[in-house]
Amino acid sequence: MTQADRLYRWNRWYDGIPEAWRFQVVIWGLIVIGALNMLMTIAVGFPFGLLLLLAIAAITAIRLPHAFGWLQAGESEAAGSGARMEITAPDWVVRVNRWYDDLPEHSRPFVLLAALAIPGAINMMLTIAGGFPFGLLFLLAVLLLLAIRAPYAAGWIKMAEGTAPAPLFVSPPRSEIEGGTPPLASLDPPPASAAAVHQAPAPEGGAQADRPDRGTP
Repeated sequence: MTQADRLYRWNRWYDGIPEAWRFQVVIWGLIVIGALNMLMTIAVGFPFGLLLLLAIAAITAIRLPHAFGWLQAGESEAAGSGARMEITAPDWVVRVNRWYDDLPEHSRPFVLLAALAIPGAINMMLTIAGGFPFGLLFLLAVLLLLAIRAPYAAGWIKMAEGTAPAPLFVSPPRSEIEGGTPPLASLDPPPASAAAVHQAPAPEGGAQADRPDRGTP
């Protein structure tokens, strides 16, 4: 069973609950988890509100794909296959992922390190200077990387038909000629139809001027 199948079953179970009871199910579940978190905080010093925050994140992760129409299961069930995720992402997300895939293996860790170290350094300076929440920018950078990379790596991004993302960097074409064979189409000889030479029409009386008079022997 795939993750998409589990998400589909959870959402189908929630949709099967009467509409008047759906809010009660969610809110009472959060109250129970919050009470359990408070007991753990009092007993063993567990971080206050952490379980409640994780529960809200889990509910959002389960319900959000269904609400945005990313979870496709109707047609696939009729075909006998499982549910699937199809996310129509912006074009720049696909370009960034393909640019990252084209990097050498030894360069990829440095890209990730720079993407996390720069926001972390800025966050630290803002925290020292003005009391900005510590680690907030770093956490947002981690979430942004996950949002860009995770759906692409899982194969959830759906490309629009007939369109292909343009590369981030376009290198100029190489015009080098090796071995005497021109690679450019402009240097190829023209076709036979284009090589026909149109002769200019002869001036009036020109042909008659070249002919001798009939009375001349």
